Amino acid sequence: MKATAEQMREFLKRDLTGLDLAAIFIDGIAFKWHLIVVAFGLDKGGRKHVLGLWQGATENAAVCTSLLEDIARRGLTTGKDYMVCSVTKHLPDAESNSSNWMMS
Repeated sequence: MKATAEQMREFLKRDLTGLDLAAIFIDGIAFKWHLIVVAFGLDKGGRKHVLGLWQGATENAAVCTSLLEDIARRGLTTGKDYMVCSVTKHLPDAESNSSNWMMS
């Protein structure tokens, strides 16, 4: 169990530099009494890349801001246009709270 937890920590901290993504998908998944917000990217070749998992009570602006800041801090390029798909209405609030992202 400890080894699995350590592998998960390392996976969620890994460097994202060099990923050439065309789209980012963000969604919340209810798991028992928790909500896990998942982000994955799709590269130009159609390959999916899990960017991270974040726990939150809801898909609120604070969780989405944390998500965006985390993937930027880990090296995902923020100075380019991405198609961003999310079912949460809080993503625009998160974008305005983050200095790294500009969405249109």
